[in-house]
Amino acid sequence: MIPNRHQQPSNAHNRSAACDELLQRAAKLIAEKKYQKAVDLLNAKGLRESSHQNLKGVCLMRLGLYDDAVRLFRSLVMVPGSTQIRHDAPALHKINFATSLLLSGCASGCTEVLTEIHQDQDPYVRQVRAAIDKWVSQMTILQKLNWWMGRIEPANRPVKIDFEPGDLGIEIQGEDTPKPESQPVALRP
Repeated sequence: MIPNRHQQPSNAHNRSAACDELLQRAAKLIAEKKYQKAVDLLNAKGLRESSHQNLKGVCLMRLGLYDDAVRLFRSLVMVPGSTQIRHDAPALHKINFATSLLLSGCASGCTEVLTEIHQDQDPYVRQVRAAIDKWVSQMTILQKLNWWMGRIEPANRPVKIDFEPGDLGIEIQGEDTPKPESQPVALRP
């Protein structure tokens, strides 16, 4: 039996509304710092929209699952089978990929990605760069020379950050500044 087309919400508008609703539900969980529940919600729906994948990757970082976040963001920003960044990938995903590299212990990879994407005016990029600068300032002179000359990272000296990892790319009530209850979650330009 062939299903009735009118019974299934298959048009683009209904799909977009469902995606927006999922984004709202995930954003609410993130605002409540229920990162695992947000990941579970996004996994359960099986959607592959980049905004949902970005939220999932940020939640993974906030859960301390840095290697999982690296894998997710790598699939969003890297050309498959190469070491090149896709030029058409959103800057937000590239920035979060750099952050996940940093937190997984690859500061040199983070700086390479940030240098390549030319987003130095982005406030989040400035925070990441400031954390790296602080980390470098605490190195011995030999460690600094190794870092400056060959991007050789000192063993057992991870970069510490003093902010929530990952840029959600949306404004969420409870994140940074309070938002009115009636204001919908909106994608960042």
